[in-house]
Amino acid sequence: MLKKLLPKNNFLLAFNSSLIIFTLGIIFGCVFLSSVTDTTSAKESMNELEKLIKGSFNLPHTLLGLALFILGKNLLASALAVVGGLLTLGIVPVLTLFFNGIVVGYAIKPVLYLHGTGYLMASLLPHGIIELPAFFLSASVGMYLGVEQALKFIRNRPPTYSVKDAAKFFTYIIFPVLLAAAFIEVFITPLFMIFLT
Repeated sequence: MLKKLLPKNNFLLAFNSSLIIFTLGIIFGCVFLSSVTDTTSAKESMNELEKLIKGSFNLPHTLLGLALFILGKNLLASALAVVGGLLTLGIVPVLTLFFNGIVVGYAIKPVLYLHGTGYLMASLLPHGIIELPAFFLSASVGMYLGVEQALKFIRNRPPTYSVKDAAKFFTYIIFPVLLAAAFIEVFITPLFMIFLT
C-alpha cells in the first residue's frame, strides 16, 4: 500500500536527500553547537533543553493527554513539511529536517555524558524506529511536491504526483504511524528506559 501512495518517479532520491539533510543537522548540532565537555556542562545543556521544551509548550498532566499532545505536534510538523514543500518549492522541509537534526545533535552529548549509550538508545528506539521514518517520508513528499511545482513552472510539465495523492498518503500512512509512535513514546519507551539502563 505504501508504494501505491508514494510518488513513482525518483522518490528514492528525495528520501535519501532527507536522510542526508537530517544527518548533517545532527553533525552540526553535535559538533558546532554543543559545548559539553564534562558532567557539569552536560547538566547545564540538559537544563537549557528542558527550559526550552517546557517554556514552549504547556504539557498535559495525564499520560493520555501527553500522547495526544505528542501526536498533534508530530502531525503538525509532518503536515507543515508536506504543505510547506508544495508552497515553497521544497525549502520548508529542507529547513525542518536540518533544524530537527540540530536539536537531536545538540541533545546527544549531554545525554551520553549523564546517562550513557543504553539510556540514549532506550529513549529513542522504541518510538523513533517508526516515528522518524514517518517524518522522513513526509519531508520527502514535501520536497518532491516542491520540485514538481518548480518543473511545472520552468518546463510547463504537468505534475506526476498531486496534492490529492499527498493527502491520501498522509491520511492512510502518516496519521496511523504517528498515532502508534505517540502512544509507544508515552507508554512503552519509559519502560525500556527503566529496564535497559
